Amino acid sequence: LRPRVHIFHASPMAAMASGSAPAEPRPTLRPKQRVILHGLEAKEFNGKKGKLMFLDESLKPPRWHLTLESDPSVVHRILPEKLRPCPKEPKGKHALRPGRRVKIRGLVQQAELNGQFGRLLQLDTSVDPPRWLLRMKGQEVIYRLLPERLRLAPLPKTKRPRPPEADDAEPPDADVMGEMTEENAMAD
Repeated sequence: LRPRVHIFHASPMAAMASGSAPAEPRPTLRPKQRVILHGLEAKEFNGKKGKLMFLDESLKPPRWHLTLESDPSVVHRILPEKLRPCPKEPKGKHALRPGRRVKIRGLVQQAELNGQFGRLLQLDTSVDPPRWLLRMKGQEVIYRLLPERLRLAPLPKTKRPRPPEADDAEPPDADVMGEMTEENAMAD
């Protein structure tokens, strides 16, 4: 069973512009690395994540063979400049994921939102770069923010209610409880 192969080309506008614009430094890519696709003509693939297999230098220009996380049965061949390494994502209790409470920071145009809290809804990978959708308590507005503008909010400290008798009760005396002996322990 041979996997299907898709080849994606840079847009004609990008090809025309490449002669005059200085080249940006390319990120270092390596096999088995997770990447995000961007700048493709087939816009439905922009923002998708994949895993690199190998760089095929027999093609002119060379292309990376990769599989997408959403459909690993298909092999795609993508130009290196259309790939960006996935940012390191914190794992476990430090990971951003739907339902987590976050604090907004570092916004310039909407600075009034800095310091406010919201709840993550989902990661929108259809835009480049991907952004988190979040809603703030008591608001119907949904905001789209870059992950670097969000920090996990500390969990609110909750006080455990203590029974009122716990405050004024004294520890029981040993003679009231009785001494623990092997006979008493066996009786229970």
